[in-house]
Amino acid sequence: LCFGGNGRSDGFSAMVRDQRARRRFVRNLIQLLASLELDGVDYNWEYPGYTFRGGYMSDAEVEADYTGLRKLVRDTQRAFAKHAPGKV
Repeated sequence: LCFGGNGRSDGFSAMVRDQRARRRFVRNLIQLLASLELDGVDYNWEYPGYTFRGGYMSDAEVEADYTGLRKLVRDTQRAFAKHAPGKV
């Protein structure tokens, strides 16, 4: 299952920066994957630290997005390890 893509990445920044939002997203992702019998996810975020309406954000905002993305990937890996062993 793929999320994001060119022009379809709105919402990533706010979600990855908020721990509760990330947890909710990952929990819902695991449920959706199970219900659709899928076993993977592709985060196609174009582009961290960039908005199509405003261009690149400040260096601090870009770094916050990349930090949040790393946390999202880590949280996703942990959820897969717990709920779908062997799929990580």
